[in-house]
Amino acid sequence: MKRDYKTIFISVDWLFEENLDTVSIQHKKNVIEFTKKLFNEFDLKLITTKDEIMAAKWLIDNNARCLVECLVNDASACWLYLNDDCIKNCKNFEKFYETIISFKE
Repeated sequence: MKRDYKTIFISVDWLFEENLDTVSIQHKKNVIEFTKKLFNEFDLKLITTKDEIMAAKWLIDNNARCLVECLVNDASACWLYLNDDCIKNCKNFEKFYETIISFKE
């Protein structure tokens, strides 16, 4: 159950691209697990400019069905926005998660 209603927006279009030389399959898995953890703590919105049905299918196929409800095409005001570069270049998702959690207090 979410303990807070602060909204985090994460840009996820790059996850759906097939030719990602700079992002390994393991990194994508780490991103999904990190996003699921945030989902349990915050009101999460996954911003995509891609077709939402295609994006939802990708999430389901990658063991992230719970995140489908978070897909949006709208980047309205939010508490925290994590863009593509932020997620693609993250080396330590556990530390990043702890940092985000510390913002709540």
